[in-house]
Amino acid sequence: MIRVAIQQRLFPAYRRAFFERLAASDCLTATLASGQPKATEGIVECSEPYPSFYTRVSNRYLLPGAASVVYQNGVVDWIEATDPDVLVVEANPRLISNRSLINWMHDRDRPVAGWGLGVIKHVGLRGLVQKPLYRSLMQSLDAAIGYGTSAKLAYQNLGLPANRTFVAKNAVSTVPDALPSLPSGVPPTLLFLGRITAPKGVERLIESCAQIGREEKLRLNVVGDGPERARCEKRAEQLGIDCRFYGHLTGEQLNSVILSSHILVMPGSGGLAIQEAIARGRPVVVGEADGTQADLVDSANGWLVDEKGLTETLRKALSERNNWQTLGRNSYQRARDGSDLNGMVSGFANAVCRIAELGVRYPSPDQGHCVETSS
Repeated sequence: MIRVAIQQRLFPAYRRAFFERLAASDCLTATLASGQPKATEGIVECSEPYPSFYTRVSNRYLLPGAASVVYQNGVVDWIEATDPDVLVVEANPRLISNRSLINWMHDRDRPVAGWGLGVIKHVGLRGLVQKPLYRSLMQSLDAAIGYGTSAKLAYQNLGLPANRTFVAKNAVSTVPDALPSLPSGVPPTLLFLGRITAPKGVERLIESCAQIGREEKLRLNVVGDGPERARCEKRAEQLGIDCRFYGHLTGEQLNSVILSSHILVMPGSGGLAIQEAIARGRPVVVGEADGTQADLVDSANGWLVDEKGLTETLRKALSERNNWQTLGRNSYQRARDGSDLNGMVSGFANAVCRIAELGVRYPSPDQGHCVETSS
């Protein structure tokens, strides 16, 4: 059995099922350490009682705004106690305490992998600072596990060899045994699912629904919470659209709202909601998402927001309602083909096993490239 230790900044509630299934895997034993979010983030954390494999550490948020970094008190004690064969850290250079974990592992000739989104935007002065930090982090790692194909390529572009980059498709849901049907006898119903923050584009979605609402009856379900919720609720009321804000939902309550909607619409960042929707046979309209949409959405099961904008894309989607059932069936099949929670657990476990086989990579001063050794 391979002992894998996983470091994360946070332990959100939606990740509990993934970590529990991973910890019960036949080929490895897993431990997890994370700290608390900022008070302003509005993230729903995993609640107590915590799983036995979980260790709570303390996040110290240093420096203000975009320059903020995180130091986790207690992670070195945690890794010494767990003594892993493989370490997986959040692939985020802002987690400055991870350098100590990486050094601890490399002092013992054990591999370290990064895990995460992988799609990194570098814009302006901030980009000039971020890109070398990410590249430096990748050069200190032995491998990386991405949420999707785009993430895998991004890690390679930052300097990791192709044979040391892996994919565990980001997911939170399993797929129902039968394809759920679309609702009937109600107006076209759109769904937004996720944290209500500015990058998610909820206000933009509300304004698009108001424009289309002048032409035909339309409903919008908004599931989630966040700092922009009050603003979006006020905007929906001002525009007089048929919109309901449900707040944060889980389990059967969440499932019920998804099944009462026809199409998921994600105008901005965010990708986990896409997997939730396609697992339930829903067509999808996506904007930039988080890079994972490249594996989940195309013309066979949805629409990508292009230069014409969100409103025109929604009009197109609504004009093709006779095809929604086929698109939903394609979504469902895509989820069954590995884009669900079981596929993510399997992909992650297989990647960890392969990383353990590959071992540590060292830069060779003579050759100017990496020499691989097995641990």
